[in-house]
Parts: sequence; C-alpha cells; structure tokens
Amino acid sequence: MRRTKRAQRNRLIGNVVLLFVTLLICMLLIELGVRMIGYYLPQSTPYMSYYDADVGVIRMTPNYDGKQHTLEHPFAVHSNKYGFRDVDRNLTSTKTRIILVGDSFAFGYVDFEDTISQQLERMYGGEVEVLNMGYYGYEPREYYRLIENVAVNFNPDIIVNTFFLGNDIRMTNDSMRNEIPTYYKGYLVGDQNTDSALFKLKFFLRVHVKSTFLYKNIIASIPGMQPVLEKLGISAPLQRDGYLVPEKSIYANNLSTEISKQYDYSLSYFSRIQDIATEQDIDYVVVMIPSKFTIDPEQYIMQYLPDKDFNAMNLFFASHLDFRKPHKVSAAYFKENNIRYVDTLPELSQREIEETYWVIDGHLTAEGNRIVAQKIYKYLSEEAIV
Repeated sequence: MRRTKRAQRNRLIGNVVLLFVTLLICMLLIELGVRMIGYYLPQSTPYMSYYDADVGVIRMTPNYDGKQHTLEHPFAVHSNKYGFRDVDRNLTSTKTRIILVGDSFAFGYVDFEDTISQQLERMYGGEVEVLNMGYYGYEPREYYRLIENVAVNFNPDIIVNTFFLGNDIRMTNDSMRNEIPTYYKGYLVGDQNTDSALFKLKFFLRVHVKSTFLYKNIIASIPGMQPVLEKLGISAPLQRDGYLVPEKSIYANNLSTEISKQYDYSLSYFSRIQDIATEQDIDYVVVMIPSKFTIDPEQYIMQYLPDKDFNAMNLFFASHLDFRKPHKVSAAYFKENNIRYVDTLPELSQREIEETYWVIDGHLTAEGNRIVAQKIYKYLSEEAIV
C-alpha cells in the first residue's frame, strides 16, 4: 500500500516536472519565434533620448545609433551631432533651408530615406535643404520651445510644422504630464515609481522577455481581464473615453468646455510660433495630419471595440461625433489668425488606408509620407514660398 502511494506521488511529481519542462521549452520557442519575426512591444534602444532643461523638451542623444522596434516595421535610428534624425548640417547654408518640426509623424516611423523631410528634399533635386527636427511625443508646447530656442539658430528660410490632429490636441494641457520625464537605466519610463518591485519586474520583462507583449495581449483578450491588467499597471488604459464619451472627445459634435479649452490651449502655441517667425522674417506653415480614424472611423471600432456591435457603434459615431472636427476647428483658427496651413486630409483620404497608415500603431507609412511631402511641395510652390 505504501509502495503504491509512493509510486503515485512520484508519478505525480514526475508529471508536474514534465509539464513544467514542456511549458518552459514552449515558452523558449515562442520567445525565439517572437524575436525572429520582430513581433514585440514597440520600444527604442536605451540612452536614445535625454531631457534638455535649457530648452524644456526631450531630445535625441547626439550621434546616436540604435533601432526602433515596432510591430510592423522595425527601423534603424541615427541622429546627427545636434541630436536630430537627420544628416549632419552646418548652422548656415547658401541653399534655401526648410526646417521640419513635429512629433513622431515628422520624425518618421519608417526608414530614414522614407521620412517626410528626406522625400521632400529629394523633390527639390538638391536645391533645397530640409532639416528634420521632429521627435516622439512632441506637441505644440514642445514645437514652440524647440523653434524659439533651437530651430531659429539654424537660419531657416521656412519652418514647416506638422500638427497631428489627435494627441497634439489632447496632450498639450500642462496638467496632463510631468514637466521633467523619468529615466531608468537609460530608458524613458514616464511618470512611474522606479523603486517599486512591480515596476522593476515589469521593466525586466519588457526589456528582456520580448514575448511578454504577446502573453499580455492574449490575457487582455479574455473578457474582464483588461481592467485587471490596468489596475495592476501592466496595461495602459484604453483611450476609449476620448472617443465614446462626447464630453471628453475632441471629435464631439458639440465640444465640452473642457475640450474647447484644450483646443484653445494647443492652437495658441501656433500663434506664438507665428510671432517668432514674423519677427525673424521666416515663412511659417502648419501641416495638418489626420488620425487614421478621421479617414476611416470604422478602423477605431475594429481596433479598439471588437466586442461591440459594429452597426450600433457606427450609428453612435454618426449621431454624436464628427471625426473631422479637429480639422474644422483648427482650420478656422488658422484662417482667423492669418497662419498659413496645409490640410493633407483630402489627399490621404483618396488612398486605401492600409497604403498610407500602419495598421497597428497608426503612423504614416512611406507612401503616406510621400503624399504629405508632395502636398507640402505643391503648396510652397503655388504660394511662391520656394
């Protein structure tokens, strides 16, 4: 009897060990597969950026070489001696000089030669220089600070300022983010308690275990688990309220007082930049870049609300929201304040959205950048600016 129990116990222990080893081997194979195909959390390599306290913005480290990992198109990142994703330039030039300022759309989620700045420069056949000073996470406040303190020192003839009509409006309010960012072991980690054990575990998994992203997505797909992941700080809250609650939406047919203030706050920075440009005899042009949801609202339903009734959500959007609201409000402001602007929505709307926007992260593809560069080129020519 004792031998039977001992044998059963040993068999149970053996099965548990076998199961553990099998799971470990499967996880190692999944990790290897994830690394081979590049399907892991969008992430920069460490020491890519630093906080420039003199300017008040995050900047890329000068002479940096690394790689930006995305789910769809990993690409190499190099900065010049000034810390911009651009070739080395002199402070002055005998050629006409355009400086492109903006956020990640100007920076480019593509190979360097496919960025807006490089495609635009090639259109001029070497007669015009186009410097790229765009960077991740910038917004109108950062555009203003960078132009006032840095861009003007490069003696531009023209400043072209991309304006993403999404988080460029929602994120500008000073109360929505810390002034000085937090770094941990060279990585920009935002406003987090880097001393907590949970943070250190999450950091280790994110940096060293690439398949963590896959497991997190699988768990999040289980009904009821997304709020649990959010509470644990493992997953960022989905930005549903910004669209589904009209009082919090930049796309609401009737903007709330809070959102109207965000619009006013964001757009006021372009007037400040216009004043700097006028004072220094620089032509200034704002380029409005739409969210992919503006072009095709159904993309939002498919990406963020797969569990919702598709037709019902379309009816909700149609009755409560206007995804072209940011364009209407911004265009009216620019006209009223005599700020030159270019709206790329008509051109981008003419193409299949999969051709112009990355499906998952929503940035412009090489073709989307080409369309924007072509629109800028055409506008500057028609207005006799270049």
